[in-house]
Amino acid sequence: MARAQSHVVGVALLVGVTAVSLGLIVASAGPLIDAQTARADTARVAEGLDDAVRPAETTGVRERDVAVLGGSFETVQRDLRVLDGEEVVAERAIGALRFENEHGGATVVAGAVLRFSGGTAVVRPPGIRVTDGHLAVSAPVLRGDVSYGASGRQTVTIRTAVRHARTDLGPGPFSVAVETAAPGALAPVFRDRGRSVERRDLDGDGVESVVVAFPNATRGTLFTHVAEVSIRG
Repeated sequence: MARAQSHVVGVALLVGVTAVSLGLIVASAGPLIDAQTARADTARVAEGLDDAVRPAETTGVRERDVAVLGGSFETVQRDLRVLDGEEVVAERAIGALRFENEHGGATVVAGAVLRFSGGTAVVRPPGIRVTDGHLAVSAPVLRGDVSYGASGRQTVTIRTAVRHARTDLGPGPFSVAVETAAPGALAPVFRDRGRSVERRDLDGDGVESVVVAFPNATRGTLFTHVAEVSIRG
């Protein structure tokens, strides 16, 4: 009889230990699943913005749907400048479209798409290049007072209406300064191309610019792509 009771107690203890162990596994898996969901959500929004906001490749109206798990969209002030030494040769108020939620966020600025979730990743680099001594600066100008909040799972439509202009910058050399809240992400993009890069707050507004030198550029052209941006649910 004592042996039978001991067996029952042993089984009960084993079941209890197993239940506790499963509980600990589920509890530890919860944050991991949440983190994976956050990364997937942020990646999806960044990819959606990459597809939706392409002023340099668009003429007229473009509409794209982007799925989000809640969050807010807004336009913020950002500038792009072309410099010859310390002289500003050309300046554009390019603006930026920013998305944020509890999982992270994504931003479109100067043609670049940045993703924020446990770090910063560049989904699309800025459109600034030198070919055969000619500097081509693509400056997407995002206009529109966007302030949109998505509650819970929702699909939003991002609409851009685009027109283009071209400006001859004259002879070089040049530097290009892109104002951004994430200079630490953009700067390596140009350093990896062998460019000299510095970070400076050019207008004293507290937002740094990534300043990229193009000393071998003999001519330059600024391509301005004005996009009127709106978002609806």
